Amino acid sequence: MNIFENISEILCSVSTEGLFDYLFYLTGFTLLAIWLHDTSFGMKALEKSRLRRNNMPAYLPLVMFFAIFLGIDLVATSATLLSGNLQNSQKVLIDEIVNIIARLVSIGVIVYIIKICFVRGIKGFGLNIKTIPKDFAFALIYLIAILPLMNLLLGAIVFLNELIFSPDYQIPTHQELQTLAENSNITIRFAIAVGTIVVVPFFEEMLFRGLLQTMIRSNLYFYKYAAWIAILMTSVFFAITHANPSHWPVLFVLSMAIGYSYEKSGSLFRPVFMHMLFNGSAIILTWIQ
Repeated sequence: MNIFENISEILCSVSTEGLFDYLFYLTGFTLLAIWLHDTSFGMKALEKSRLRRNNMPAYLPLVMFFAIFLGIDLVATSATLLSGNLQNSQKVLIDEIVNIIARLVSIGVIVYIIKICFVRGIKGFGLNIKTIPKDFAFALIYLIAILPLMNLLLGAIVFLNELIFSPDYQIPTHQELQTLAENSNITIRFAIAVGTIVVVPFFEEMLFRGLLQTMIRSNLYFYKYAAWIAILMTSVFFAITHANPSHWPVLFVLSMAIGYSYEKSGSLFRPVFMHMLFNGSAIILTWIQ
């Protein structure tokens, strides 16, 4: 049997799904290895990245963060109380719609702050429609590079919890994905998809990357690695604001990649697209399962 027959036999013994996984991991780790090599493990990656000029007070992003999330919680709680006599599916739909509207209003407030505080307004903030095609392509490449690492980290979290706590341990499902899985109503599923794939990425990236990360970097501009410090601090904050601690390590890694894409390109569309693609893939997998 020659070498080609050996290769053919191996390929035939691997399922289509298994082959896709191998190619996925190989592609991701190859891209990540190339980036690590070319940037000296990231040390030179952001040498040419530019500050986003602004006159934003240091306290503003934190005030905005707590005011917006408190406002969203109050509105959502009020909507829940007012819909007490409705059926469960109707309550779920109202809750999703209220959250979407509250985040859209919050985006409007953030846009107003941007126009006041950032030089060149929304373009200086990183929202230039001319860069959309390029940003989408790079967002896809960055996500492919980081997803295998995130999957391995997720596997490590499950393994450690099985070893320490319970052999039947499973990572809790995100609340929105759980709601999606429990409701077959097409209107509810559409509302969840719109909120999770479109509204939430814009809202969170404008708040975390656009305001918070920019503020941290602007106030640490005299440090050589100010951009990386800003990305690190924002990523920690981004991870711990999510409800489930078992999700934090994976969200931290994702946030580091998203934050890097913002500093590298200066475009907020790139982080938004990465966030959209990540959330969208989770939604699609939930639908399939």
